[in-house]
Amino acid sequence: MRWNQIELLRSNQSDTSTNIYTPHVVQKPIEMYVFINLLCPTSWSLEPYIRKLLMEYGNYITIRSIINSHLHHVPTENLSRRLTNEPWPRLPEESKIICDNDFGNTFPKVSPWLPSFAIKAAELQGKNAGRIFLRKIQERFFFQKENIADEEVLITCAIDAQLDIDEFKSDLYSTHAKKAYQCDLELSKEMGVENTPTIVFFNKYTDENGIRLNGLYSYDIYVHILTKVLQANPIPTKKPSLEEFLSYYKVVANKEIATVFDWSLTQTATEMKKLQLKQKVRKHSLTHGAYWEYIADKNS
Repeated sequence: MRWNQIELLRSNQSDTSTNIYTPHVVQKPIEMYVFINLLCPTSWSLEPYIRKLLMEYGNYITIRSIINSHLHHVPTENLSRRLTNEPWPRLPEESKIICDNDFGNTFPKVSPWLPSFAIKAAELQGKNAGRIFLRKIQERFFFQKENIADEEVLITCAIDAQLDIDEFKSDLYSTHAKKAYQCDLELSKEMGVENTPTIVFFNKYTDENGIRLNGLYSYDIYVHILTKVLQANPIPTKKPSLEEFLSYYKVVANKEIATVFDWSLTQTATEMKKLQLKQKVRKHSLTHGAYWEYIADKNS
């Protein structure tokens, strides 16, 4: 089954969204609870690995994003806290996804409350809609250094995510969104999550304990945990071409492309230069590195 022929299984009755990376299966055995802080650069750096997991193993896993802006990011010198004692090595700082290093000085007192409610409001239109909207918020904050606590910025993100805007505006300040965020806070406490990012893996069909992993790790570690929790060797879905990937996601960083396609940053730059010469992508330079915007659709 090709990556662009597959359909997202509705995670609940209200979720009618589709995802080209997630095959349709009756039940997905693995649930991944992904705990993040919106303002945490390390949480942002987890995104390439989540995308690759969904692309290759989306027929096995369901992603649930848990927003907790009270939690701090995982200090690099701390050991991870998890439900096993395996000595998995954490990725070094240079492996993180790029963002402008002065973004914190641009909006040093950004309030996470409204954007957190906004994500929960977006999720009322489907879990996949919520993930797309979350990504748009992160792009605005980490790439474009916009104030994501500004309502107009959030509405722009909702438009980019192709949400029902009237419904989104109505839900943004609703008790439903606030209660959903409160549930995220309570779930963080219940699962003993103290730092971000944290992923908790569960198999819905066994009584085995889940595995909790704090921090940022190489992709093979996430696949190793998936295999261990699944108690079987998962079969990856065929990867898309580079242009198919860009056409779907629209905005991507060099590190994301390198992670998904198992390329070096040098090879990634070479491949993106080819598309740039064909006027299919636009490069946006940051303090360290760059991100790319797919513009072929706009030019056609």
